[in-house]
Amino acid sequence: MALWSTWNRITRRQAAHLGSRRTPARRRPIHRLCLEALEDRCLLSSYTVTDLGTLGGPTSYAAGINNAGEVVGNADTRQYVVSGFTHHEIEYLDSAFLWKPSVPNGTKGSMTDLDSLFIGLAPFAKGINGPGQVVGEDFWAVNGAPFLHATLWTPAAPNGTSGGAVDLGTLGSRESVALAIKGSGQVVGQADTTSGAAAAFLWTPSAPNGTSGTMAALPTLAGAPAQFAYGINDSGQVVGIAGSAAFLYSGGKMIDLGSLAGSSGHIGAYAINAGGQVVGSSDMSSGPPPRLPLDPHDA
Repeated sequence: MALWSTWNRITRRQAAHLGSRRTPARRRPIHRLCLEALEDRCLLSSYTVTDLGTLGGPTSYAAGINNAGEVVGNADTRQYVVSGFTHHEIEYLDSAFLWKPSVPNGTKGSMTDLDSLFIGLAPFAKGINGPGQVVGEDFWAVNGAPFLHATLWTPAAPNGTSGGAVDLGTLGSRESVALAIKGSGQVVGQADTTSGAAAAFLWTPSAPNGTSGTMAALPTLAGAPAQFAYGINDSGQVVGIAGSAAFLYSGGKMIDLGSLAGSSGHIGAYAINAGGQVVGSSDMSSGPPPRLPLDPHDA
């Protein structure tokens, strides 16, 4: 279901962008993006909340943050009117952004629109590493048609606000998306294969933080293909979903992370820290299955 929704979203965007520069954001309730900076990690009640703003519209959301407090995500830019047969509708355009604090891990800073820094029609930013490389997805022309591909944006200087983007490619078919990046530039995500199925991938640069490299599908787990790779740490450990299991890929081996007592499936691993601790979800014997956080727009 999550995979079908992703392809359906891509198809709609392709049709909408054959003659336009940016993608219209779907109408949704107004939310303002906030960054919570903990002043004392032992006192959960002691923190400040900072509005990071938008790119001119009412809504923004964050998808990734690095250890310096740089944030990436997507934000509404400007308002425009869609004319119907009997009425007018107000919508907004959205774009990828990079928010940089004035000082490392500060709560004051500025937001840069990455739309002009990416290359295609509709960039989405989903992760950032220590040197400031950003990953996500963007439209790239393939045989004259636009397809969403995993994209890596590298600043001209570490943690800069100007740079260039490269297409990370696919696993032999049309589309891919990058979901996380580690400090040295390895990227994980999901890509179409030649058979038309979707598989979790690990992209490795030819040199640390380089812009050329190779994409490889992750191994199977108990015969089930790895479908999503959501997180990677600086040791190169990867987490995600294979079949109905949450996996950890470490040292060239796939490990089943198990589930909570009473689970009957719908398990996923979404993030991993430097120490190898993993977070995710597991359903119980009752209640609805958890939703997969592949698309931030659907969060």
